[in-house]
Amino acid sequence: MTAHTVQATATLRRISAPSGALVWWGAMLAVAMALLAPLFAVEIPPLLDYPNHLARLFVLANLPQDPVLSRMFMANWQIIPNLAIDVLFTPLIHVMQANTVGRVMLGFILLLNLAGVAAYHRVVFGSLSLWTAASALVGFNGIFLLGFLNYEIAQGLALVAAAAWIALHEERPVAAALLGVAAVVVLFFCHLMGVLIFLLLIGSAEAAFLWPRIRRPELPAVILRPVAMLLPPIGATLLLYALSALSQHGGNTTWMAWKSKLVFSLMPFMLNYVFWLDVLTSGIVAGFLAGCLLTGHGRVAPKAVVAIAVLAVAYPLVPSFFKGTGLADTRIPVIIGLLIFAGIRPERLSRHAESLAMCGFALLLLVRISLVAFVWHAHGAEVADIRRAIAPVAPGEKVAVISVPDEDHPKPDSLDTTEFPSHWRAVGRRHLGRDYDLHIASLLITERRAFWPRLFVDPVQQPLVMRPEYRQLKDRQLPDYADLVAMQRENHPNPADGAGQPFCGFDHVLLLEGGAIPDPENLAPGWLRLEIGTAAAGLYRVIGCPPE
Repeated sequence: MTAHTVQATATLRRISAPSGALVWWGAMLAVAMALLAPLFAVEIPPLLDYPNHLARLFVLANLPQDPVLSRMFMANWQIIPNLAIDVLFTPLIHVMQANTVGRVMLGFILLLNLAGVAAYHRVVFGSLSLWTAASALVGFNGIFLLGFLNYEIAQGLALVAAAAWIALHEERPVAAALLGVAAVVVLFFCHLMGVLIFLLLIGSAEAAFLWPRIRRPELPAVILRPVAMLLPPIGATLLLYALSALSQHGGNTTWMAWKSKLVFSLMPFMLNYVFWLDVLTSGIVAGFLAGCLLTGHGRVAPKAVVAIAVLAVAYPLVPSFFKGTGLADTRIPVIIGLLIFAGIRPERLSRHAESLAMCGFALLLLVRISLVAFVWHAHGAEVADIRRAIAPVAPGEKVAVISVPDEDHPKPDSLDTTEFPSHWRAVGRRHLGRDYDLHIASLLITERRAFWPRLFVDPVQQPLVMRPEYRQLKDRQLPDYADLVAMQRENHPNPADGAGQPFCGFDHVLLLEGGAIPDPENLAPGWLRLEIGTAAAGLYRVIGCPPE
């Protein structure tokens, strides 16, 4: 027995022993608490799509008994591969405040992905490893911060389901096949990409089962086994897809430029609050794993090899916009990021190297979590300002929303926390080129029960639709801030004479970032009258419309 084998056996016994298991559970509990900590720093976390999703849950929970919301919206439950949060968390709004439900939902997602990594790693390697605790570094990834919550749930469930399937597939193939079908059904209603991830993971496990048997005389019989195992879940996927409205949905298919693909490969660690920290985190994780693998101090689980390889090859080839889904390809680096913790394992490290790695990753996680908590806490001041701006809006009123583009914002010179909101904008105002507060106007629905036309109500993707008279307002093309400024500059048409008033049908216009413009009271004097202005938003009353 070689020295390396002796050391590996000793390490395995340490981590499998009761004391080793206790250390593992303690580490997982510590990182779980760290992941949840930022949720206590702010009432409404600044994730791009999150407030919009939460507003939809609020509406679904209050239909049909709320007479105001019922005039605007109708439930539209059908076969939709995008229902995870709607099914799981809408009922909680009956017993909790909406913003509390939202944070419970985010906490569930963070812990589910952590558990998915741990479960998959335990099954493919046969034992526990502290390396899985480091997967908390992927918790606040770019997809999570964009608010793609149904996908995040599907991703975590796919890892858990694949772990259960792999645990059964060799000894209890019939039970694994039935589990595969059940998992596909659940994952399909969470998010279609979750189904594809699950199928890839179990296909990878079957490939690992088949490979050592490929040269045996009984090869034809051996091949029949994975076919029989994979055919039922694949068939269930195709059937559900054919029955869903998504199968008939078109939309443009476009690919991202290769330079952008390269940047988005950092998505597993992309906070984008301090970009160099994202690059540093990616470099540390990749460098550590590469060093372990090249020196024989790490290995890839055979059951995960095909999955990781296929995802890596697919990322450059998958379109960015497909079937109405945006940034579809950017989700692939995130699942790869989780799989490098779930399907790759550092091992046979010296005690000194192991302790150094654990301390280094713990410190890196602490820095990243602290940055998230700081940015989120600062965001609370902006939310409070928006709440003050929308306070005059009455239930049932209709509010159009426009925003001041980033190039028109005053440029902060420092992190001066006394000059709201420069400290927030300087470190966390935007993410991946997108304004985090693009959907914060959903507070008009959850807190004022007013109509906001940008609520997610695509019948192919959400179980909610607008009533026809409100759908007309949603589909209307409205001038944005740049259009209003150009009209003032060119005096054509002249806003002061009220001609061609484009906001008729709305009661108010909410201008996000209204405090950034030089003369808010004269934005469009014949069309809009300023009611209340704050640093984060301005609320205008629509005027100059003919009587209905």
